[in-house]
Amino acid sequence: MLFLKFVCPGNAGVPDRLVIAKGPRFAFVELKTETGRVSRLQAAMHKILRSFGCYVAVVRSVEEFKDVLDAIQK
Repeated sequence: MLFLKFVCPGNAGVPDRLVIAKGPRFAFVELKTETGRVSRLQAAMHKILRSFGCYVAVVRSVEEFKDVLDAIQK
């Protein structure tokens, strides 16, 4: 698997990481602290990505990240 820092100049609100598994399968992952909130701009970008059929997850713990990895490998 590849875990890439996702930077998209000129497009604010994109998720922090792009996780790529064989298949090809991928997920956009927004990393937050336990109390961190998704901004309106981030929520809007997540909605756009999902409208294209992308898997987008907001992750607040190692367990949640493991769940994302399980989901994209299936």
